[in-house]
Amino acid sequence: MPGHGSYAQFIRVDGANLFRIPEGVSFDEAVTYGAAFQTAAVGLYNKLKLPEPYGLRDKGTPILVWGGASKYFRYISVAYSCLYVSTTLGSVGMTVVQLAKLSGLTVITTASPRNHEYLKSLGADYVLPYNDPNTPAEIKKITNGQLYLAYDTISEKGTTQLVIDGLGCDPDIPVSEKKEVVLLLPPGELDEKANSVTRHLLQTFTLFGKEVTSFGALLPANPADYAFSIHSYEVLEELLKEKKLRHQKIKVFGGLEKVPEGFAYMKEGKNSAEKIVYHPLETTSA
Repeated sequence: MPGHGSYAQFIRVDGANLFRIPEGVSFDEAVTYGAAFQTAAVGLYNKLKLPEPYGLRDKGTPILVWGGASKYFRYISVAYSCLYVSTTLGSVGMTVVQLAKLSGLTVITTASPRNHEYLKSLGADYVLPYNDPNTPAEIKKITNGQLYLAYDTISEKGTTQLVIDGLGCDPDIPVSEKKEVVLLLPPGELDEKANSVTRHLLQTFTLFGKEVTSFGALLPANPADYAFSIHSYEVLEELLKEKKLRHQKIKVFGGLEKVPEGFAYMKEGKNSAEKIVYHPLETTSA
């Protein structure tokens, strides 16, 4: 697209809808935020209407974050001279865990055992194995069957059903509340318990404030979403300045000629709870 780019050192962007990198944060670290932070913030604060980190704190309401460190390839993004291949859902999960904790919630999440302690260091109160069929029952025990908030950062291969299985039964949910789940992808087939659950399917393209076509669907400009995007980046800047938000683990491969090596690394399942970063300006000819 004329005037825009993704592999260039300098690109043209909306001067209001971005975050400025504070001192003490490197470009490699900064490139791991952006999309992951906004996706997490939209789900928590725009859809679930939870208190923001700088507002009145919640009093420990439990929230389930399914997939606190899961890897799932989505897209490639660039910031200045750094490019990352995004295992975005893991990034979203780790950001949701941190933001929910900063907002005062009790955070329950799932992950492989090797990432349990890491997620606890980010603020998770409980970390359960994602592949254990008994995990939904354990979640019910932890929450006394009263869980009504969840964020499914995987949203495929049956995870949404597992999330719904961990929610409380309708009579046990506080009268003033309703069961709600944030989704990143359409959930597929669900059982009858899903009928009483409000499902928020995120569409973050509307954060750009312009009409856009996504997967063949025309999405009109949404001024409210655009305003939220600008606000969320302001929150991100403050959190980074105050060192209240930790970036994801980073693995730097080098120039763009290393991209196949990075894909192989991901395909072999070697990356977990980390972001792969490339430096386009370090690219050498083959």
